[in-house]
Amino acid sequence: MSNPSTFGGRLKQLRQEHGLTQDTLAERVGCATQTIRKIEGGQRRPSYQIAAKLAEELGIAPEERARFIRFSRDEPGEEQIDLPTQTGSDTQPASLLPPTGNLPTPLTRLIGREREVISARQLLLRGDLRLLTLVGPGGVGKTRLAVEVAAGLQDHFDDGVVFVNLVPIHDPDLVVPTIADAVGIGEEGGRPRLERLKEALRAKRLLLVLDNFEQVIPAAGLVADLLSSCAGLKAIVTSREVLRVRGEHVFAVHPLPVPDRKRATASELLSQSAVAQLFAERAVAARPDFAITNENAPAVAELCQRLDGLPLAIELAAARSTLFSPEAMLARLGSRLQLLTGGPRDVPARQQTLRNTIAWSYDLLTDSEQKLFRRLCVFIGGRTLDAIAGVCTAAGDLDLDIVDGLASLVDKSLLWQDATASREPWFLMIETIREYGLEQLERSGEAQATRRAHAHYYLQLAEQSEPHLWGGAQEQWLDRLEQEHDNLRVALAWHIGQEEGIAAALRMAGCLWRFWDVRGHWTEGLQWLEQALSSRAGPAPAHRWLALHGAGNLSLDLGEYARAKAYYEESLVVTQRLKMQHGIANSLLNLSQVTFYQGDLRHAIALQEQSLAIHRALGNNIGIALALHNLASMLEQQGQYDRAATLAEESLARYKELRDSRGMAWALQDLALLAHRRGAHERARTLLEECRAIYDKLGAKNDLARVLNDLGELVDDQGEYESAGALYEESLRLAAELGDRRCQAAALNNLGRLAHRTGGQERAVLLCNKSLSLQRDLGDKRGVAMALESLSKVTPQQGAHRRAGALYRERHSDPHIKLLRI
Repeated sequence: MSNPSTFGGRLKQLRQEHGLTQDTLAERVGCATQTIRKIEGGQRRPSYQIAAKLAEELGIAPEERARFIRFSRDEPGEEQIDLPTQTGSDTQPASLLPPTGNLPTPLTRLIGREREVISARQLLLRGDLRLLTLVGPGGVGKTRLAVEVAAGLQDHFDDGVVFVNLVPIHDPDLVVPTIADAVGIGEEGGRPRLERLKEALRAKRLLLVLDNFEQVIPAAGLVADLLSSCAGLKAIVTSREVLRVRGEHVFAVHPLPVPDRKRATASELLSQSAVAQLFAERAVAARPDFAITNENAPAVAELCQRLDGLPLAIELAAARSTLFSPEAMLARLGSRLQLLTGGPRDVPARQQTLRNTIAWSYDLLTDSEQKLFRRLCVFIGGRTLDAIAGVCTAAGDLDLDIVDGLASLVDKSLLWQDATASREPWFLMIETIREYGLEQLERSGEAQATRRAHAHYYLQLAEQSEPHLWGGAQEQWLDRLEQEHDNLRVALAWHIGQEEGIAAALRMAGCLWRFWDVRGHWTEGLQWLEQALSSRAGPAPAHRWLALHGAGNLSLDLGEYARAKAYYEESLVVTQRLKMQHGIANSLLNLSQVTFYQGDLRHAIALQEQSLAIHRALGNNIGIALALHNLASMLEQQGQYDRAATLAEESLARYKELRDSRGMAWALQDLALLAHRRGAHERARTLLEECRAIYDKLGAKNDLARVLNDLGELVDDQGEYESAGALYEESLRLAAELGDRRCQAAALNNLGRLAHRTGGQERAVLLCNKSLSLQRDLGDKRGVAMALESLSKVTPQQGAHRRAGALYRERHSDPHIKLLRI
């Protein structure tokens, strides 16, 4: 039986009344279960901080908490003592606190940092680690994390934990006196304060929390000296800049992970997204009737994304819930810095608006570092070392080594290097910080020159990439362009917006069309190309040809046959006027493709053969290989399997010589289809799986969608209906994501046939009708023929003979369809 007259007995009684186990209470208080067990057993007294947490968790009334704490610690006196209640960096006067127990008591719970808390505590419990520096940008929650970590370690330090607030000081010489005051070491007769501090702490087992060290960085050596002199002393430091002293272990504190807006539901956000939970909790504090619902969940998720998961930004936005709904906040996020104001009055002024928080860091930079920082803000999404050097030094007035400057900005948490980047260093910046930097760039008068340098650099990158998008290096260049896509967009917009830049815009967009094609950015790529092509003034026709070529190809990808044909015909006129033979050959090749899809197979073959002849005369291996592949596909439709196989084999050899993996996969896919037609199913399957692996590696989603459809047809013919259905469904999903209506129609057609074979009659008719509707909308006579064939087979026999007969008659009445093998 517990004795309620003792503190341990009373604690046990209260715990049981609240339905808590010792494990649960220990977790809430932030200590070990063994500590609770010993306190209840009368084997130890709780520390001041643990007693305060126990009072909070066990529902002790605020006016009774001081008495509860005295009782827990067996302290005399009946006078009321105030508990520490402040958060952030402010502390109560030392006279109100035990000299080694002045951790701030947070007024809100810590959300989303469970792993960081555990990791940091484990590090500080290591015997060899003495100094842990929590480093991160302003507003990321370093102080709150440090307090949580320290609170759970009080039982491991016999002499407690001391919180040292460095916010009020900027003079490094005041760091030692401030630490001394916090631990209760006063002045004494002219003796150096550092020596007195060392003497007092030498025999202590104590944890120091040094908060906001960035403005007194020159004092880092004094901290290292203090730690080296006192074997039982350890320190947690919060700083926007690493200390760079011996023995320091840097612990990066990043923004919270952001949720996916596309999959955002209320239950998903509240159960799995810490940053959304933070927003919700702070919003409810400001407006008690606030709740995340399925209706506002996407807006909350997007807010969290656009605020970079930065806790301070999230809290400031949540405080605006008194005025704005999440959707209304999104509409006002054109300037994050204007919206995110009005923080709590009991935190430092620099944390009451996001602009003040970032300005604090900016003001600590040297003039040269400020210049580099604001120029870096012209980039979006990320930046390579080469790009930084090319853009930020273009004016020739940066009195700073680029590598040293970047290292300093990384150290100061205004920039960070992506540790997952596998090749060239890749530097990232939080968007809210970038927005502040852009403001400074405009004020500096450097904005126009910096944007011009940025646009020029990415024009050069696009031109450099273009020849490499065919051949052995295409995967690396596709990956690089994907990584740089945000910056390429900014550069393109700049060139299009400059009257003198339209030629550059045409060159740049023309060089990028194949990247957009392979990676499935069809609609966006076509929009850029059409914006560049819309200006008829200025640029010579040569600048237009490649852009017309790309616009036609992306239109064809999207199933816009008339649009594609118009671009191809204009490109043929331009190249013929310029007597540009390789351009003429490519224009003919493309016209052949659109003619093929529109159902005129004979004319398509004639155009393709003209293109092949010109490419052979020029010795252009890329053009030869592509024309051979196209011809093989067309001849297969005519049933000329032997000739088609010969052309496909030659195409494969040419692509191998070029080391062009995508082209090799195209030729292999031709050979697989021919093997399927001839009944060589195992060979066909091996070839198609090889194609699938290549497309997957390249990120070529459109090719992947089509090969999945081909694989589905193969296993379907072999009676593997479940596997076939899964392949068709995946093909349909990818095609819909890309806007590839031709592939969607083919997948729907195959799913309809499969449903018919497996007894899903109504579903079969529905799917085949959808396919037919898409093919007619596209104007694809080959596709219409196949959809009609399928629909005539799946139409129910009962009462529908007339419909089936009409479908057959419609199919056989089309002159183009006689050339097709249905």
